[in-house]
Amino acid sequence: MAFIQQKTQSLWQKDCPLPAMPQLNSSLETDVCIVGAGVAGLLCAYELLQHEYRVIVLERGPLEKNETGFTTAHLSDALDDGFDHMLNLHGAEKLKLFYQSHRSAINLIEKIVHDENIDCDFQRLSGYLFLSPDKDPSFLGKEYEAAVLAGAQGVKLSSEFPETFFRTGPALRFENQAQIHPLKFIKGLVEAIQKKGGQVFEHSNVEEFSEKNETFVITERGHRVDCHSIILATNGPTTSNKIYLKQAAYRTYCLALKIRKGGLKPALYWDTQESYHYIRTVSLADKDYDVLIVGGEDHRVGENNPEKAFERLYAWINQRLEFTSSEILASWSGQLLEPVDGMAFIGRSPGLKNTYIITGDSGHGFTHSAIASKLITGLIQGEHPELAKIYDPNRFTLKAMKDYLSENTNTLQQYADWVLPHGSIETLGFDEGCVVNRGLHKVAVYKNEEGRLFKMSATCPHMGGLVKWNSVEKTWDCPCHGSRFNKYGGSLHSPATTGLKPLEELSDSAPENLNDLREPKSKI
Repeated sequence: MAFIQQKTQSLWQKDCPLPAMPQLNSSLETDVCIVGAGVAGLLCAYELLQHEYRVIVLERGPLEKNETGFTTAHLSDALDDGFDHMLNLHGAEKLKLFYQSHRSAINLIEKIVHDENIDCDFQRLSGYLFLSPDKDPSFLGKEYEAAVLAGAQGVKLSSEFPETFFRTGPALRFENQAQIHPLKFIKGLVEAIQKKGGQVFEHSNVEEFSEKNETFVITERGHRVDCHSIILATNGPTTSNKIYLKQAAYRTYCLALKIRKGGLKPALYWDTQESYHYIRTVSLADKDYDVLIVGGEDHRVGENNPEKAFERLYAWINQRLEFTSSEILASWSGQLLEPVDGMAFIGRSPGLKNTYIITGDSGHGFTHSAIASKLITGLIQGEHPELAKIYDPNRFTLKAMKDYLSENTNTLQQYADWVLPHGSIETLGFDEGCVVNRGLHKVAVYKNEEGRLFKMSATCPHMGGLVKWNSVEKTWDCPCHGSRFNKYGGSLHSPATTGLKPLEELSDSAPENLNDLREPKSKI
């Protein structure tokens, strides 16, 4: 069966479909095997090739369908979790290093674009942080002081900025931010990697990892890649290192709206609302119009009626931006991992020697990816980069304990679904899914457009959470740790590395307690 992704398609996927890559069809040997061909995996591959390592990159589906294809590609050193919040959690010295790493990351991406002559609409511009109605005006003053302390250059606080296309009210302006066309950048990056001798394979899902007597990965088709080091650039972690306890998976939503050509000055915008909103523009060279992209309405995976998210987002656009569009060009959703202490997890996987992870990107996917490319390459070379302690996956930030407990309490509550009643096949519509009871089992049932039923276990193979039907994306989403599966049960998003079990493989009893819930298949 062909790879079935989520239903929505981003503006980038419509504008720049990527050429097909080969599927891994034999066992190979290399220096570094990278699992995940999004921007994180590919930037790591590019950097390692600069240092003459042999590199193989494996992607579970087509390149354009991983999370990079669903981003809005804001490149920002204006910290997503807020300067003042990060100052309180980590102190001034770590804050300065954290900020500088993101600033350097934008410069690195710009250099790669220049060095490899990648036509990807990279553009430097200003970014504006504006208040949502629920925030005290004093928030921006504290944020300004913390940003200056971190070393942010060109930041300005004002009661208004006349150049903005809507009335932001009090806001902070950050100079020298950037934006990019993510899939054009990926296309150019893959070409550069291949020219340098790297190999990129798609439709090559990795199910097993090992670094006991030997270091290798095995794909679902049984092909083995022997290597010296493994980099897991899979958005969510796929090893049994409990990183998923220190971050939470969220869905975020985007609308692309047609606007008048040249009507808006390019800039980035973010608000301070809990569900978050972010804005940018896109100029398409072959079109007689520009595009306004607005995202937000974030919520935990598997919660909050995703079918209502686009309605809420469009209502926010009309109300806050005082903007209406006669045409919506694209609508889509993406997934991000929010670490409880605001910093990504980049480095050696806890308890392991040759395996490295990149996860917890929050709203800084591109810059965290660039940071990871330098940091992990240094670790593989035996160096001890200054940033290694900042991003250490093994860290635990005591001051983030409140958020840690809150997110994990939310996760534990999801397991209550085992004792709750569920849906009914009789009322199931076409191209819809629901979870039904079958004795002690919970069964995920999908009805296709012809009325044929597909039945599978509703138990996530990662840690036994019960999946929920996502009516927007036509996927099964696990609210516990963010694993996602297509409507037929195929694995889409880690930490699960395998799909939902077919109905005939179900055992006679459901898990009785959390101790019976399994980790993914792994020999690490």
